[in-house]
Amino acid sequence: MNTPSHIHAPLTQEAVLIIGAGYFGKRAARILNQKPDTPIFFVDKDEQRLVEIEDPSIEKILCDGINFLVQNFPFLSPSNTIIPVVPLYLAFAWLKTYLYNDFRIKQIEVPGELKPFLLHTWP
Repeated sequence: MNTPSHIHAPLTQEAVLIIGAGYFGKRAARILNQKPDTPIFFVDKDEQRLVEIEDPSIEKILCDGINFLVQNFPFLSPSNTIIPVVPLYLAFAWLKTYLYNDFRIKQIEVPGELKPFLLHTWP
């Protein structure tokens, strides 16, 4: 499979990046593909998941989602949509990696009294 690990030019304003090509990523693509002029990019580090995507209109990028966002940040437009369908806090991991040299970022536990108000399921 011949897929790039990064992009070389700014994405169009309508472009959608789906980070994760598993079940939920593919479901998101099926929904988004109903609007044919929307460029869709799948980013996944699992080559087999990308091979399973047969739609020729979808760009496939073989790369870890966080590394992809860090390396390609200059090519993203504020209007691009990023759909994270990976089992981690993508925004936190991306910013932590992107800002590594300039800031010290420390992850802290969510206070117990706030957990009932959040959308996540907590153990």
